[in-house]
Amino acid sequence: MNLSPPSPHNHYRRRHRPRHHSSHPHKRHSNENDQQRTNYIIDTFLKNFTNDIRENPKGWRNRFHKMAANEFSFYRGSAVLFYRDMLYDSKHDRWLKNCKEASHVFIHGDLHGENFGTYIDRHGIINFDVNDF
Repeated sequence: MNLSPPSPHNHYRRRHRPRHHSSHPHKRHSNENDQQRTNYIIDTFLKNFTNDIRENPKGWRNRFHKMAANEFSFYRGSAVLFYRDMLYDSKHDRWLKNCKEASHVFIHGDLHGENFGTYIDRHGIINFDVNDF
């Protein structure tokens, strides 16, 4: 499943089928209600992708539809949310506070040879990078 970067030439259309899930996307911080968590998620995407969304709204709409399919797709398409949550957690997690080396670990999900490849970015430049999103 290719979730990023969205392509303006992507003609792939899948019918969006909302599903009921018992869990809210990603964990909530203990003091957040559902509406606050929703606002936090939206704010995270706007802070990181506003210009890209404006430049390619159709591509991003497709990306968000893919992310809405299930929790797995949501998490694969929202690494930026994971890292923002980790910043919050690192300030409140006793283990992370006591182990300074833990903050220097680079986490990259499914990293193996088949997940390297090329893609064209929004400026039309071919990139070789991890492209499993």
